[in-house]
Amino acid sequence: MLREIKNPSEIDALLPCVTALSEHHNAVSTYFHGAFPSRPYAVTLDLFRNALQSGQSRFAVMEDGGTIAGFAKIDIDKAAD
Repeated sequence: MLREIKNPSEIDALLPCVTALSEHHNAVSTYFHGAFPSRPYAVTLDLFRNALQSGQSRFAVMEDGGTIAGFAKIDIDKAAD
């Protein structure tokens, strides 16, 4: 099921996906192998949470059996409005 995260308290549920993304980048990156994450995961999740709360970003998640299997972060350019 695809849905949008509206509640900032749900952001922590993205941790397994963020971790898997870092592991993927480390496995396939030619120039930055082992460089991910560039900051602690908690900081990334806090940045995500703040972006959601401020309206700077929106998050869509794909769930499989009630577990988040993937996500998209969409940044909103308020200047374009």
